Formats: sequence, C-alpha cells, structure tokens
Amino acid sequence: MKKLPIKRLYLFMLQTFLPLLLMTFAICWFVVLMQFLWKYVDDMVGKGLSAMILAKMLFYAAMTLVPMALPLGILLASLMTFGNLGERLELLAMKSAGVPLYRIMKPLFFSVLAVAGGLFIFQNDLMIQSQVKFYTILFSARRAAPELEIPEGTFYNGIKGYNLFVKKKDHKTGVLHDLMIYDHSQGFADARIIVADSGKLKMDEGKTFLTLMLHSGETFQNLRAQQNQPVDDAPIPYMREHFATKEIVIPFDANFSMMDEGAMRGEYVGKNVFQLQRFIDTVTLRVDSVGTRNAENLYRQTYNARYAASRLSPLDTSATAIAYRAQVQQASKAIPITLDSLERRATTAQRLEARSQMINRFDSYIGECIIMRESTAYEQDRRISHMREWHTKFTYPVACLVFFFIGAPLGAIIRKGGLGTPIVASVLFFVLYYMVDTFGVKMAKTGEWPVWAGMWLSTFVLLPFGLFLTYKATRDSSTLNVDTYLNWLKRVFRPQRVRELEPKELVVVEADYGQALTEVVGVRSDARELLAAPIISGRLLLIWQYGRDAVLMSGLKERTDALVEYLHNTTDKLIFAKLMDMPPIPATLSRWLPPDRKAGMALGLFLPISLPLLIYLGARRKLLKDELHTLIRACDELEEIINKKEYKPHTTL
Repeated sequence: MKKLPIKRLYLFMLQTFLPLLLMTFAICWFVVLMQFLWKYVDDMVGKGLSAMILAKMLFYAAMTLVPMALPLGILLASLMTFGNLGERLELLAMKSAGVPLYRIMKPLFFSVLAVAGGLFIFQNDLMIQSQVKFYTILFSARRAAPELEIPEGTFYNGIKGYNLFVKKKDHKTGVLHDLMIYDHSQGFADARIIVADSGKLKMDEGKTFLTLMLHSGETFQNLRAQQNQPVDDAPIPYMREHFATKEIVIPFDANFSMMDEGAMRGEYVGKNVFQLQRFIDTVTLRVDSVGTRNAENLYRQTYNARYAASRLSPLDTSATAIAYRAQVQQASKAIPITLDSLERRATTAQRLEARSQMINRFDSYIGECIIMRESTAYEQDRRISHMREWHTKFTYPVACLVFFFIGAPLGAIIRKGGLGTPIVASVLFFVLYYMVDTFGVKMAKTGEWPVWAGMWLSTFVLLPFGLFLTYKATRDSSTLNVDTYLNWLKRVFRPQRVRELEPKELVVVEADYGQALTEVVGVRSDARELLAAPIISGRLLLIWQYGRDAVLMSGLKERTDALVEYLHNTTDKLIFAKLMDMPPIPATLSRWLPPDRKAGMALGLFLPISLPLLIYLGARRKLLKDELHTLIRACDELEEIINKKEYKPHTTL
C-alpha cells in the first residue's frame, strides 16, 4: 500500500492552519483591544485629545496587546483546524494511511514554535518602544485638564480651585444664568462666594487662561482677624461687594503636553531581558545589604537594651565575661530558675513595672522594624515589578505552545469545525487561563508568593490539560467526545426499548386467535388503567408519594409478554409485525423511586438530590406514557387484524 507523501501532508497542514491563525488572531486582537478601550475610556474621553493622539494611543496599545491575543488565536486556530479535518473525515483518512497524530501535528508544532520565538523577540525589542510611547501618552492624558462642559443644576469642579453652579445655560449664546461660584483657590480659610445674575466664560487663544465675565451680582468673603485682636470677644471681619460687572481671570492650561519618554524608559516597561536582569541583581544586592545592616543594628540594640553593661551580654567577648557567664550557667543547673519562680519572688508593683517595660520595648522594636521595612519598600516594589516583567517575556511564548497542545488534540477529539464549538471551548480555556493568571500575578505583586510561582501559575495549571488531551487524542479516545456524552444522556433519559422477535421457521400449533383477542383487550385495558394512575397522570412534584406502582406496571409487563409469546406462534406476517410494534414495558418507573410512600416523601424533601432526580423521573415518565400510547395503538390495530381473520388460523406456512 502506497503511503501518503509526508512532505505534501506538511504543506497541506500549513496551508490549512496558517490562514486560520491569521483570522483568529485578528479576531482575538480586536476583542482584547475593545477590552482595553472599556478599561481606559475615562482617561481618553473629555481631555481634548486630537485624533492623531488618539490614533497613536490605540496603535501603541494594540502593539502591547499582541502577547495576550496571540495565545488565544493559536488555541482557536488549532482547534478549528483539527475540528474541520475531523468533521470532513480527512483526519480519519490520514490515520488510515498510516500517519499518526503526532506526525500530523509536527509541522504545526514547529510553526507555533517559530511564532512563539518571534513573540519573544517582539516582546524583548519592538514592544518595549510601544509600551514606552503608550504609557507616556496615557499618563500625559491623565494629567491633562478636562474639557469645559459645565452642566446645569449641579456643581462643577473641573476648574482647579473653583466650584461652579449654573441654574440655566443658553447653548446658542453661551450665557450662563443664576451663577454661584465658590472660590477656594487661596485656601479654604480664605474662600470667597460669588453670586451673579448672568455671566459668560471665555478662553484665550493660547488656551492658558479662562475669563469669567459676571453681571449683576455680589461677593462675600471672610477676612482674617488681626493677630493682636482677641478671638473670643471680637466678631470676624468680612467683605461684601456689590457689582454691576466683574471680570475674573482664572489660570487654566487646556493644552495637551506630552511627558518626557525618559521617565518611562527607566521603568520596567522600557527594558529588555538583559536590562531587567541587571536591574534585579543590583536592587537585590542593595536590598539585601540594607536588610543585613538593619538586622545587625537591631540585634545590637536589643542586646544592649537587655544587658546594658552587664557581663551577661553575649556581645561582651572578654575572658572575664565568658568566665562569669559559665559560672552563672553552672549555678542555674544547681538551682533551677523558671519564669514562674521569678514572678513569685517579685512584688505586684515589680511585676506590673516589668510588664510595662516589656510592652514599651516591644512597641519600640515593632516601630523600628516597620521603619526599616518602609525604607526598602519602594526598592522591593520596583524589584518585584521588574521580576514580573522578566517572567512575562517567557510566559506568553510558552503559553502559545501550551494552548496549541490543548487546541489541536481537543479539535481531533470533538471533531467539530466552524466557529461555534471551537469558540466555546477556546473561551472556556482562556477564561480559566486569565483567571488563574490574574490570581497569580496578584499574589506575586503583593509579595505573598514568590514571583516565579505567581507568574507561571497559569502555565502550571493548563499544562496537565494539554498533556492529557494529547495523550487521549493519540490513542483515539472518546473520553472527551461530545457525541459520546450526548448518546449516554439519551440512553439515561430516553432509552430506546425495542422488542426484538425472530419469526419461527416452523409453527407446529398455531395460536388461537379468539383467545388471543381476549388477551389483547385485557392488555389494552390494563394500559389505559396505568395511564390514568397517579404515577403517570398526577402532578410531577407529588410523584414521591405515589410509590413505584409496581402492581400495575409489573402486571401489565407480564400480560404483554405473555400475549407476545402466545401470538409468536403465528404464520400471519401482519400479526407478527404488530407484535414487533409492542414496546417492552418496564416493571417499575425507576429503581431510584422508593417503593414506600414515607421514604419517597423524605427523599423529595432532600432538595440537593431530589431536584435532579425529579428531572430524571419526569423524562422517564414521559417516555413510559409514550410507550403506553404506542401499546394501545398496537392493540387496536392487532384487534382489527384478528377480527378480519374471523378467528380462523392461517393454514399456509
């Protein structure tokens, strides 16, 4: 048998996978960009940013989001590729030709490996420039003053040092009516209140000053009292001014000014792997040296405060002090001394004083430890941020490989192409990855976990999924095949009960159709009685109090089986066909339904079990009801056939 050309297979797989990868990457890139807009929309809207600045910001943001979109695109593309191949039976044809799954995945693995390597190079070089420019524009936009859009009927605090209230605004002329202005630009102690009948707000051409022209109003302001004036007796002086026209000039810089990029280049977003590692080593050495020095200082301070100039101090290494401490140790062995014995020898005042000194000393030590920790907190935060960025350079490329080993075997297992099922599976895995990654990053950022553990947590969680799926797919396992579970659910809730009969080649004594007709009428009557029984026609919520109704169902089962067995001795093909139409009736509705009424009521009250079991019993009851209607219809047709025979047996074999 001629084997499939491997090189042509590789080319076919690449031609199938790469266009899908470009399409899915574009879709995922757009989705994460929309999530970025939702997150930073407050920083961009209402700041007077030009279209060019917004376009640059979106472009640089899109570049920084490539590492997040690419793993999801690879997951979706690999799942769609192998899902389409499985759905069109092309994957089955390749395996039939003797090509194992790992050989089919081989060209895609190397292509994903190349993409992961390119992503690392992109993160380590090109994305640094995008991050620097993006965060420069972002922080510049956050510092920019908002556009002046004074609302009606509420206070507006968009102008620094002023609160404006406008009752009504003329949108055509720009005139503001019934103004109230709180001027606290000189501090709240020197606040000034201005009330005016109308006014108009204008900005100069350079967008650096606001001019507020007010008409028909008054000003009220408290004045500071003289220093030599008594405070309790003298009233507080104030100033009240009435004016017909008043002009107020307010400094207000509405121009967008870009920050210097040098500040961002010094942060972790502007460094490559080697620069990050150099900074981490430097800061680690600095923090460790400061911590060692602080520990030594605290150690000496603690022992000095405890022993002072006593020869018991371990810091005193003279020969006399060492000999004295040895004598004390020998004496302590002869006379055992414990804290309880010392406390019993001291008076109440001495015990209280000792405890007070101990508490004060510990409070002092705790305060000094907090100060020492805060002295290196800034350096620690910067070190953690640089370590997180260093690990991020590697986690996203590795995530591309992990997602490939999840998507490719999963697509080969579920064998569903298109965008429906692959998108659902991809979103579930990516949401799991995103949640675990967010949790790990938070733990690493706060210092509760080592940085490497927090940054690689999502990879450690998803890697077993990839290995398990690849193992199952290479062995053609149906463990994760959706159709397998759907068929199992159908067998549980609606089992296909079909009566299987084989026609007898030789009938020695043919059945008495008159007696059979009587049995047919009896079976039909029992079936109708069971249909009217509470277990079938009653309310589903009360099914627990009916029991199994084993008498009716088991009686109908025995009578139906006896009728079928009796009429099996027939040579009439129509009668035999109708026997095949009679469904086998079960002896009970379900073995999970207790036969006793009290036990059933107790189970019904236990909601965690009774609710899913109630759904199951409802499906089984509907199936039994349909089978009873089928049995009644078969009995009617069988009665009609027997009546046409006029109780005479068919004589031809």
